[in-house]
Amino acid sequence: MSKSIPGLITVRTSSSRLPNKCLLPFGDGNVLEHIIRRTKHYEIDPIVCTSTDESDNVIEEIAKKEGVKFFRGELRNKLKRWSDCASFFDLKAFHTVDADDPFFDGEEIKRSMELLQSGSYDMVSPTPFSSSGGASVGYSLTADIVRRTSDEIQRFAEQYLQ
Repeated sequence: MSKSIPGLITVRTSSSRLPNKCLLPFGDGNVLEHIIRRTKHYEIDPIVCTSTDESDNVIEEIAKKEGVKFFRGELRNKLKRWSDCASFFDLKAFHTVDADDPFFDGEEIKRSMELLQSGSYDMVSPTPFSSSGGASVGYSLTADIVRRTSDEIQRFAEQYLQ
């Protein structure tokens, strides 16, 4: 694949089940550093996508130290964070890389993005095999489908949850 694949590394430190899990030791660094380096290995352009919460300042520092782009957005609304990040970096499409998946399959990401960029889809989701633990693969998404979905959820929340 000739085009660079933007990989939005979704990460925050405030997990309720295991806070700071992205900072746990892993290989020659911590989990987040491993994931950043793995994306580079697969020639995926990493963009660390975290929240504006003060607890995530350490994530921004890691992104800077690793020399990669980063974006800070909504704490709890991951879809809005992706949409705002895509707008900020003027992305037409991207692949999600969850910081919970240090063994993600970069070749599957490339195939997923090729399928998305064929123009027939707005989203390519993991196969049932991948979703059941056979491999870790996020989603290939057009920025437009993420924006439209995020906007629709916001309208719903404003109308029904006020």
